[in-house]
Amino acid sequence: MRRSTATLHAWLLLLPAMALLALFTHWPALATLIDSFYATPRPRRAAAFAGLDNYRQIIDDPIFWQASS
Repeated sequence: MRRSTATLHAWLLLLPAMALLALFTHWPALATLIDSFYATPRPRRAAAFAGLDNYRQIIDDPIFWQASS
């Protein structure tokens, strides 16, 4: 078997493991980051885009700084 064929087979065998790793580790982190830019949805109201307001509230909150130190 040629080296390039063996390399291709190796990557194809690793592909399912890499896909599952990305699905279960990277996707939740990315989804959390995206959700952090939205306000919490209520029963009759969809989540509204809040932008950086959530982060501004954390920065201005003295209790957050006490808890994080």
